[in-house]
Amino acid sequence: MDLPETQRTADERTTLTEMLDYQRAVIVRKVSGLNKEQALTRLEPSTLTLAGLLRHLIVVDIYWFIVVLQGKEMPPSWAAENWETDRDWEMTSAADFMPEEIIADFEKTWSEVAAISASMDLNHVGTRADGTEISHRWVLVHLIEEYARHNGHADLIRESVDGSTGD
Repeated sequence: MDLPETQRTADERTTLTEMLDYQRAVIVRKVSGLNKEQALTRLEPSTLTLAGLLRHLIVVDIYWFIVVLQGKEMPPSWAAENWETDRDWEMTSAADFMPEEIIADFEKTWSEVAAISASMDLNHVGTRADGTEISHRWVLVHLIEEYARHNGHADLIRESVDGSTGD
């Protein structure tokens, strides 16, 4: 996947959206071209895998854009799982999928949440289950941070798999 260009002098919404899209493209690039064994490689002592990180980020996007900002329920395919039994289910269940399937799910979710984000003012406020109010602007900044942190993990894992480095 080619990485998108980001404008250096854009307005706030464009800057936030482009930076988040850039981070999303980086994680897709880190998983692309790997076979299942490579996508499930761990860098000890961590249990993180590239496939698991990508599935985790699907859930992160769904949670913030659909559950918090739109006030909807978690989609049935994700809500049906017993998160109490395995709090990292989205990561551990990555072994049940081929990397291409996870990338396709991620890209589908990316498209859906990007449309949701584009339809909302940056000042739009959503509410977490505990009653905490959160702005759309805050969610975008938080997700840039979360993606960047996980992309750092992905950098190390991918380099250990095949020596690939860089965004």
